[in-house]
Amino acid sequence: MLQAIEGSRVFVVVYSKNYTSTWCSRELLNICNYIGTLGKRVLPIFYNVDPSEVQKQDGYCDKAFAKYEERYKEDKEKTEEVQGWRESLTEVANLSGWDIGNK
Repeated sequence: MLQAIEGSRVFVVVYSKNYTSTWCSRELLNICNYIGTLGKRVLPIFYNVDPSEVQKQDGYCDKAFAKYEERYKEDKEKTEEVQGWRESLTEVANLSGWDIGNK
């Protein structure tokens, strides 16, 4: 997956209620390493979620990350990884995107 991310020119990030999984969070963190480099672009889509909830990490986002922080509180490396997930989520959620779905 990391090789596919590295080779991509455009990233389409679709936020949904389940986006805060460890897998998605790790992918997003890697995508953020390429934002603004060599003309790579990120297009965020908010599907059935309020963009401000993702940007501010309220509601389901905060609950999911709080669970990870509790789970990994004894592991400094994992705790730092979760902080990176939070930062990358905020960074991409603050980009102009599309708000779609049946709210």
